[in-house]
Amino acid sequence: MKKYRNYSTFLLIIISLMLLTTCPSRALAKSRNNARLLFRLHSLYPTVVQKTTVKGKHIYALQEVNEDTIISAARRPHHRRTAHFSMHHQLVLRNFGHTQTLVATSKDHWLVGARPVQFRGEEYSWDTELARVRFPKRGHKTIVHLSKIPHLTHLNYATDMSQKKFSRVKRSEAAISPDYKWLLIATVDTHNNGHFAVYHFKTINHALDKASHRKYKGINLKHHKPVSAFHIRHFFGKHLNSIQGYAIDNHCNIYISREHTPTGRNSSYPREIVKIKWHQTNHKKWRHYHVNTRHWKHVATELEGIEINGNKLRVTVAYHERNYTHRVTKNRIYQVANIVK
Repeated sequence: MKKYRNYSTFLLIIISLMLLTTCPSRALAKSRNNARLLFRLHSLYPTVVQKTTVKGKHIYALQEVNEDTIISAARRPHHRRTAHFSMHHQLVLRNFGHTQTLVATSKDHWLVGARPVQFRGEEYSWDTELARVRFPKRGHKTIVHLSKIPHLTHLNYATDMSQKKFSRVKRSEAAISPDYKWLLIATVDTHNNGHFAVYHFKTINHALDKASHRKYKGINLKHHKPVSAFHIRHFFGKHLNSIQGYAIDNHCNIYISREHTPTGRNSSYPREIVKIKWHQTNHKKWRHYHVNTRHWKHVATELEGIEINGNKLRVTVAYHERNYTHRVTKNRIYQVANIVK
């Protein structure tokens, strides 16, 4: 071994070599974050809560019940963590299908998924369009016809991919940045490519306002070019084998929650939040954040929709029975820190 006259130099070299061999690449690092319980959701249908939104003094929960989308509201608890929902204060969207989109566009208006399509081999009838609905201030309201409310159509244009190469939209979701500057429209096509496009939220919302006063209330995205867009080939299946909810921050970073429905008696892993920088198509440079808490040690969970609150991220979690029926027993909202920066 070479003799070093300066002992401190020798120590620095040894420490540097240790760091090089033990520290993973920043792009490949997987971080574990402890989730903190925010709210227990009570008096809902005994099924998965696909998405929640905490807004002002209320908590809103979206569920799919027999192909209907049902949005329920509860007062936000201040001292206790249990939110009690009322079956008498709901919005029912008949045959609106499977979605994890529930984002507020104003005090009473919301973007939700619409127009479900069942493709061969798919378990769910995912939504292929987006609609803006108004939640009732009180009581119960039902919407039967999509044609009666403003909605976004032709979401195949929410991409940078040539339309000649685009197959068909299999699933669509939306998210709005916390500063309400950006509207993200995310789709998956029938070839499992992922497509991402951002629009100025105010522009699209104004178009929906105008459409609400017309006889034909559809907004064709062919006539609204995105500010920026990109796509990821083989996004679902090859790179991510589970996609739950989407969120976007003020810097256009994309967040995706993922966890399969439980298999057998245990949870299906990984419980993750994946962070993708805008235009980052190289999956090796995505950040994977494992999410966990001691509450889930003996619980079969399923991570659902997510939303950003400041520099924290809220995730809806469904609790399943630990058997082969997977009946939903509880729904919760957890908060995870150190992801949104």
